[in-house]
Amino acid sequence: MLYKRPTFVLLCLFITYFTYGQRETDNWYFGNEASISFANGKPVTINDGNLFTPKGSTSISDKNGNLLFYTDGVYVFNKNHFGMQNGALLASDDEVLQSCVIIPNPENENLYYLFTLKVTNDSPPLGTAILPGLYFSTIDLSKNGGLGAVTKKNTALTSLASEKLTAVHAKDGKNFWVVSFGKENNSSINYNTFYAYKVDEKGVNRTPETSQISIAAQENNGALKISPNGNYIAMSNNSTALFANFNNETGRITSTKFISVLEGFFPPRPFPTVHGIEFSQDSKHIYAESINETKGENTIFQFKTDDLDDRQVVNVTDNIDAFANGNYMQLASDGNIYVTTSSSETKGGNYLSQIVPPKTSDKTLATFNENAVDLLTAESILGLPNFVQSYFRTRILTENDCINNNLFFEVDTYANITAAEWDFGDGTTSLEIYPEHLYTSPGQYKVTATITINNRQITVDKNINIYAPPEVISDQKIIQCDFDNNGTDSFNLTTISNDITPFGSRLEIYYYESYADYLNDNPIADPEDYTNISNPQTIYANMINSYGCSSLAEFTIESLFVELESISDMYSCSLPNDGLNGSFSLELKEEEIRTNLGIPTTTNLRFYPDSNSAQTDRNELRMLNFVSPTTTIWVRADTSLGCGGIEPINLIVNTEPKINIDDSYTICFDPSVKPPVIISADSINERFEWRNSANEIISINQDFTLDSVGEFSLTVYKSENGLLCSNTKTFTVVNPDKPIFDNIIVNTEDETNNIIEVYINGNSNYEFSLDNINFSGNSTSYTFTNVEPGLRTIYIRDTNTCEQPVEADITVIGFKKFFTPNGDGDNDYWNIRGIDANEFKSISVMIFDRYGKVIGTISDFNSLGWDGTYNGKNLISNNYWFRAEIVDKDNNLIEEAGNFSLIRN
Repeated sequence: MLYKRPTFVLLCLFITYFTYGQRETDNWYFGNEASISFANGKPVTINDGNLFTPKGSTSISDKNGNLLFYTDGVYVFNKNHFGMQNGALLASDDEVLQSCVIIPNPENENLYYLFTLKVTNDSPPLGTAILPGLYFSTIDLSKNGGLGAVTKKNTALTSLASEKLTAVHAKDGKNFWVVSFGKENNSSINYNTFYAYKVDEKGVNRTPETSQISIAAQENNGALKISPNGNYIAMSNNSTALFANFNNETGRITSTKFISVLEGFFPPRPFPTVHGIEFSQDSKHIYAESINETKGENTIFQFKTDDLDDRQVVNVTDNIDAFANGNYMQLASDGNIYVTTSSSETKGGNYLSQIVPPKTSDKTLATFNENAVDLLTAESILGLPNFVQSYFRTRILTENDCINNNLFFEVDTYANITAAEWDFGDGTTSLEIYPEHLYTSPGQYKVTATITINNRQITVDKNINIYAPPEVISDQKIIQCDFDNNGTDSFNLTTISNDITPFGSRLEIYYYESYADYLNDNPIADPEDYTNISNPQTIYANMINSYGCSSLAEFTIESLFVELESISDMYSCSLPNDGLNGSFSLELKEEEIRTNLGIPTTTNLRFYPDSNSAQTDRNELRMLNFVSPTTTIWVRADTSLGCGGIEPINLIVNTEPKINIDDSYTICFDPSVKPPVIISADSINERFEWRNSANEIISINQDFTLDSVGEFSLTVYKSENGLLCSNTKTFTVVNPDKPIFDNIIVNTEDETNNIIEVYINGNSNYEFSLDNINFSGNSTSYTFTNVEPGLRTIYIRDTNTCEQPVEADITVIGFKKFFTPNGDGDNDYWNIRGIDANEFKSISVMIFDRYGKVIGTISDFNSLGWDGTYNGKNLISNNYWFRAEIVDKDNNLIEEAGNFSLIRN
């Protein structure tokens, strides 16, 4: 971020000469040209200032909220936003979070004392170097036509101060205390001393009231705040947070203790970083903000000032980069606390967040509103304006209430009130300091109080909402059916809520048996199931709306007996694949009841799951088709004049027709070779339907013969209670698993005896054949011998003639392992046995020597083979290799490769 001039970090606290209440804090100037106004009670962005400061600032307004001047501690700007005469180069710098405070002279409305803090040794561009310490300058607003001038500049108070500074009214409500924190002496390393300076009509008392504490701080940064009621002081000190009692009469500080922002009290390890700290307007709570870099969290805690162990988390932000340098907190005249959102001295935020402390007894934890104030093009950086904390105490305490309630009015402020003028906003006024007032009409009223403190008048106002109680509708009744004609019944009193008042379901309603019970706050324990004690009986209902306003209504409950004749049972078949529940048409039953009993449509018929529900009109069965097991429900008839009766209805679910068949059956591949498989349905049923997978009825007999495979179903029918009920079950018919060839081994090494070994996986014993006529064997394996070369088919069949037969084609081809071309007519050629032109289309054999050179070929079925020569010359005895490609008549390619021996004698 680029600033228009060198940045000066200054937090200034103005304390005016006159006690003007909260309006002195109406205008805030801070950060990078940011400014907001609380003139209308809420923050409104105005951005009309000229302030550039990464940290501290302050501003002051008159008792009517008109801006007087503002400053960053180095430069002072008048109400027209120009530099004040002699208002430049005051003793401050940009390393201080709370760097200045202005105190009004109690007797001279034009004089202000501007206290400033400096922590570095640098000097201004012109003039004498200014050493670190606490200073004050005098401002006279009577100069320059009311625009003011700094008449005395940079009076030194102490060189021991740190960057913490705050102020509050003294106990007399007239004078002020300005408090800083620093070292005990120049030789001290740590900070352990509070310095409290008194400001009265004579000016600044340069001799401070000092208070040493046993808890020393090593850092000089952080924030210091006094509670608005002047009783407490709190301090953040980077790695610690402290709390103590403040005596606003003597300026003494006592009973210092740690505020724990981690489990257990300080100093825990690793230290969190503690920055912002602030009190609530009523001084009952304190808020501390800490950064835990280990967890990557920024947390705002709430503590009770009378019990620091009562700690609650207001907000946790896990984006630690957005709060790496901490956030400053400042209480405002609207009773809320505002929080900066920047991440460094050079990276500002365009918003302020907001803490809303609990302001009523029913709320215990503050609310955090992120980015509550939009600063538009301006930015907040690390600081906010610092004000006299006691200005924020002055407020009207009275809260919203109901009409016709006596309201007690009181202003809480920092001094005794000697006189008051009240305007209650309804044309009524009072001169009592603590008046009572009763509003007779609902609405919002602007209450204004002009109080007198130390012969000075302060005006405060507040909007009070007066709420109307719930409207009462008279002469309402609950007329209930008397089931047993004894004059008592169970009533659901809550059903009348929308009859005795509009929108009754939105109210909190308590019911009472008598007016005396209402006066003694003894409500009916269970209004949804209440038994009357007289007939008829008056009930009292206390109706309370969301604002706490109440009205008392009366209504009558009465139990009437009107006979309703008995109603016939309802029957249902069980639902498919259920067997327990049935479906009952309440719509048809209602029509039947009206027809049989002559009940007109003007009488309302409703169904309930039990008698109590029917009596209390709860749990109505609204579905047209009610699914239920066998049970009893109740019907209630209500006429326009009252109850027409209650009667039970038996719901009966018929027994599900029985089916006792298996899920699956197995039949032989050829069912005709075995006795037929017949399954039977249960004879207790009356009708039968056997269906195939196309849902076609293929038999209506009780017995069914299984003669084909597939998916089938059986539906049986049985009459009960006048209903024909059915039940359906599907089943499958399958063949046994057919055998599977596990392995076939062809052995042609013995040229005189080709062998085929066959292995089968199956669930039976099997016979084997090569011609499908002559079968042998009775096992899962078999060996064929003396098999002729060529294409052969192996046939397998189950010895039980139940499984499906299988077959497999194989080729029996013999490749010689050696030959002896010596011309004796015996084994003179190397060739392939078992192939001929009738079974095969082509043959291609290449013969190689040990170097991969082709030395012979065979491509003719009629060839005698290779004679052991190459280019007409005999080759020596040795091993040779071949590769054969043979295509059978079905275009199947047979590939073989291997080696053989040439032997010469």
